[in-house]
Amino acid sequence: MQILYTVIYAVGTCVMIALYAYGFFYLYTALHAYKRIPKIPVSDVKKRFAVLIPARNERGVIASLIDTLKKQNYPDDLYDIIVVPNNCTDDTEQVAEKAGATIMTCRRSVKSKGEVLSDVFDQLVHEHGTEYDAVLIFDADNLVHPEFLTKMNDALMSGAKVAQGYRDSKNPSDTWISGCHSVYYYIVNGFFDRARMALGWSAALNGTGFMISMELLKEHPFETYSMTEDIEYTSIVISDYKEKILWVPEAITYDEQPLLFSESVTQRRRWTVGTVQCFKRYAGRLLKNTWKDKNMSCFDMFVLYSAPYMQIAGLVPVLMTVAAFIHMTILSIVEQYLLLFLGGSILSTLGAYAATMVAVCLVLKLEHKPIRTHWKAVFGFGFFLLSWLPIGIWSLIRPKCHWREIKHTRSVDLDELINN
Repeated sequence: MQILYTVIYAVGTCVMIALYAYGFFYLYTALHAYKRIPKIPVSDVKKRFAVLIPARNERGVIASLIDTLKKQNYPDDLYDIIVVPNNCTDDTEQVAEKAGATIMTCRRSVKSKGEVLSDVFDQLVHEHGTEYDAVLIFDADNLVHPEFLTKMNDALMSGAKVAQGYRDSKNPSDTWISGCHSVYYYIVNGFFDRARMALGWSAALNGTGFMISMELLKEHPFETYSMTEDIEYTSIVISDYKEKILWVPEAITYDEQPLLFSESVTQRRRWTVGTVQCFKRYAGRLLKNTWKDKNMSCFDMFVLYSAPYMQIAGLVPVLMTVAAFIHMTILSIVEQYLLLFLGGSILSTLGAYAATMVAVCLVLKLEHKPIRTHWKAVFGFGFFLLSWLPIGIWSLIRPKCHWREIKHTRSVDLDELINN
């Protein structure tokens, strides 16, 4: 029995060390979140862009996106809006064409956004190689700030081969779920991408509103394998291509967030499965290049990929404490210990929930977002985070899932978002 206790204690200690190291790493980066970051120089030289929109059954929202892209404060003859319908069962293609977009079709069967991008990038490189200087990628449910192309042009002219814009939300007040997803992206903007710019590390791609130079695509064909092509390509760029991803906060995309809890679970399960897939494929390479190239951005991505495992590890000390208490109670038969334990657990839970609410308010304040618009998220974000735990367990047990459609129907006026 003593040997068993020793083993359990040793395992628990190792897990706690890993959790503390994980927490201190993100505390360290968070402390840099709102430090001053270098300004991107304004350029008078204008480059030519291919604006790509992969679309699957997006007839309800794609025309609004195209309209905001046609209203960019950028020369009309220096960018083309290209919609790539894939696996559509509606008239997305016809709606996009009527709205003024060019249609490009995939040459092969595709099952994910990563496969769509790989096929289209290959077409652009081989058939339009000298026509464009960079590509911009948006989701069909987005709206785009009028200065987006101008700011990404500045980033390209400053030497960036890959750049990520600011991911905002177009429907934060619809439901508590859409509000929580909005807050999540505010955290990514401020406490991840802005912090990495202050530290001199690489930002990360997060799905939409990003740029890749044609020069890079010609040198290195786009190939991803996971359910999360954005963070997978991030690690490829920083580890294999030795490039940093520039964060461009003035290049703003307004993204439609899920309305229902079931839709949120579907989306977050896809993210988590993709993260697990990336950890298995790239963890060793990232650690090797961290040491070999003295590249902290590689280590940063390794830590990001370990998130699902750290979530599960966080349960270990809790379960061990509960087991130790039950064992102690059974042996000593002292009921007041049980009451103290339950009372302490309830107080700790309430305290953690209150701290989460305060943290959300702080994030909203720092990102200049009105609390009145996000009040549902203030109260719901704690549960939103807690619900990620079973998603993580599920994703580790069954690290496979198929792309499932999340319907986008929200129509919002861009001017209202900009002036809000």
